[in-house]
Amino acid sequence: MNDKQIFTLFRSLLLPAMQADTNLAEVELARNFQARQQGASSGPIVYYFKVSDRRYGHPKRRDVWNSTTGRFDSVDDQQYQSTIQFSAWIPQDPANVSGLTESDILNMVSGIMQSDAMLSAFRAAGVGILRIADVRNPYIVAERDRFEAVPTFDIDLTHTRTRATTTPAVVAYEANISRV
Repeated sequence: MNDKQIFTLFRSLLLPAMQADTNLAEVELARNFQARQQGASSGPIVYYFKVSDRRYGHPKRRDVWNSTTGRFDSVDDQQYQSTIQFSAWIPQDPANVSGLTESDILNMVSGIMQSDAMLSAFRAAGVGILRIADVRNPYIVAERDRFEAVPTFDIDLTHTRTRATTTPAVVAYEANISRV
């Protein structure tokens, strides 16, 4: 499974689950660090991006005869662990003391990700959720010299990447035994 397939899976499974929760119904979901710059979101949003890929074990290799092309397809399956990081941006109103914070939103999203329904849906798509890490809540000094929380959490996924190449079949073989 490649990166775009994983991101599409997140969007197709997580966004409807977020919209079904009354606390998260207005929260957007988007991939962070996209190729096009479109400005900051004006409303609450949860971002995700891939941090790393880690290979496990050795590739599983096999050759399969493709009768359509008349060639062998050499297929390598490699087990991967990919880390995806989530962060949130929620416009805060200091007068609203009962509003949700970024950390609250991320705790709800991580709860959705570890639900039985979500684990089953990911598993059915060929992706395992290995672990969901704690929500970290560090602070930074923002552009207006105010302290802002920038909470994040990581999800480790397990999946298989497949690479296929084509090898032509041997048409003729000529044995030659010579003296040395």
